[in-house]
Amino acid sequence: MTNDLFTYGAPGTYDADTTDEGNALLTDEAFATYAAAGLNTVFLGGNNGYNHANAFSGSQTETAWNLALKNGVKRIILHDDKISNLAQHTAEGMLIGANGKYASYDLLVKDVQNWLSVYYQKEGFYGIRLGDEPAIGKAENFGYVYRAVKEAAKNLGMEDIYILLNLLPLEYSARASYAGADDADMREAYKEYIEAFVLAAGADEICVDSYPFKPDGNGGETMLRGHYVSLQVLAEVCKENGVSAAFVLQSFEMVYRNGYTTNGWERITSANDMCMQVASVLGFGIEDFSFYTYVVRDDSSDTSYSSGEGSSFVNKDGSTTDIYTYAQGAIAHAKAIYPVLNQVKYNGSKMMVSDSASAYGALYTSTYSYVNATEGINVAVGSFDNSHEFVDLVSVSNDNSIMLVTEFVGVNNVYMFQNVLTDAYATALGTKTMKVTAQFNPTYQKALVYTFTANGTAGTWQTVTLTDGVFTADIPNGLAVYVMPYNF
Repeated sequence: MTNDLFTYGAPGTYDADTTDEGNALLTDEAFATYAAAGLNTVFLGGNNGYNHANAFSGSQTETAWNLALKNGVKRIILHDDKISNLAQHTAEGMLIGANGKYASYDLLVKDVQNWLSVYYQKEGFYGIRLGDEPAIGKAENFGYVYRAVKEAAKNLGMEDIYILLNLLPLEYSARASYAGADDADMREAYKEYIEAFVLAAGADEICVDSYPFKPDGNGGETMLRGHYVSLQVLAEVCKENGVSAAFVLQSFEMVYRNGYTTNGWERITSANDMCMQVASVLGFGIEDFSFYTYVVRDDSSDTSYSSGEGSSFVNKDGSTTDIYTYAQGAIAHAKAIYPVLNQVKYNGSKMMVSDSASAYGALYTSTYSYVNATEGINVAVGSFDNSHEFVDLVSVSNDNSIMLVTEFVGVNNVYMFQNVLTDAYATALGTKTMKVTAQFNPTYQKALVYTFTANGTAGTWQTVTLTDGVFTADIPNGLAVYVMPYNF
């Protein structure tokens, strides 16, 4: 894992009218509140990005940048229109070559270097974003631009530059963007999608966003099918290719308007559901996480959905919400867990569904399929891969829930046991807490244990005694326990 766990958020990163929330964020209070949550990096995009049409000095981008640093944010990720547009270049499908926008890669590097030179020396500059959720057909262009940014930064004397390359989740509406092989399954197709960008870019970190809490259309809520398969695939690709990962978490609600019923997201309604996201990300060895979004979104140009007061971190008047408090507590846990997880690497995972929770099992262990006869695509349902063999964990069981178990390897191995039932499902089943019984190698006499709670207060690693290598714990829904068995 990285030496500095960081989270970044997205104040003003979506397109908004000048009378809308974008300008309302340009205050000392907005960024001070952001930093007080434990966040240390901000992504300036949308109307706070930079397009080179006017001078950087005095621009809205510089205003937002200065306010962020003044009020406790340490690092800036910038959306640069020129660079992002190149990554998403579609004219004739070519970026480099005789029929492309650039005759040679060197000319691309030259332009990127000129654009970076405008702001790269400004305090707090950390990196840029290439674009958001590209389809697999854009992997080559994203790869060219990713490499060009790295090279241009080195030419300018920068030791390193962070590049935010945010890819699609394994979600129903996105399937066509990566499903390209007949008779493949969706897990395989998604893995090929992630790998295409890693290999094209020679990336050192990739990012995915996935928002798991959805309305079911009947006044209730459901879990995004494939969310946990997406996390597992991302962790697997990172392990196999030696790259790091970031993940964007859901911290907002969308509500419908004008009769729309097919889009939108359900609000995170409890501390447990927020902790569920953060604990899962940490459990897969994902080093950096962020939140979408930071402020109430009410974009008047969008006719299908908006959000109301209390539906994100901060309301329009600057007041913080319950969601903000939930995130603040989860971030505090992440920072407390991090020093131990920083010493190990993700190695594998399993999803275990008890009989009593089987009604929800498929939502956690399988994906959607995709069939398009016109394109000759027939991609079958994919599944969470449960073939991993643990090193020190002989067996593990839970009595009444859905449990995610992940393994980290190092000088001493670490295991995460998480109750991944959402609040709604746990309530429906009447199983708010699961009992875990883990049998480690019987030679282990002690373990370091971290208990992830939902009370907003970070804990500490505690030493417990194991009897013949057996560990037990009662874990509420959404929460997790991290265990490092040892003999020293």
